[in-house]
Amino acid sequence: MAEYNINVSQEAKKHLKQISDYIATELAAPQAALDLLGEFETKIESLTALPKRAPLCHEYPGHDKGVRYIIVKNYIVYFVVDDNTLKVNILAVAYAKRNQAAFLKEWVQQSQKQ
Repeated sequence: MAEYNINVSQEAKKHLKQISDYIATELAAPQAALDLLGEFETKIESLTALPKRAPLCHEYPGHDKGVRYIIVKNYIVYFVVDDNTLKVNILAVAYAKRNQAAFLKEWVQQSQKQ
């Protein structure tokens, strides 16, 4: 069984930092922020083996691109699997109770501008 490498995009890193900062500062729960980051790390690292076990994201505009997702607590981590390079590319992280179709549409539009 092949092992995949994980690549976290700058956008996903920004999302994780925003989530962590919000929990640590606005909710005054720095330990909870650290714990959540640990859970993100554990779940994302689990994608090194069998990343395609995660479901496809049919809400993603142009979902035929193979975008998949995993859930970490109240958040959704979006990623794609590249079998040619054995890489899992983490694309974005969003609060699960947010309108995902709107988030993904906005995120795709912003990423196309860059």
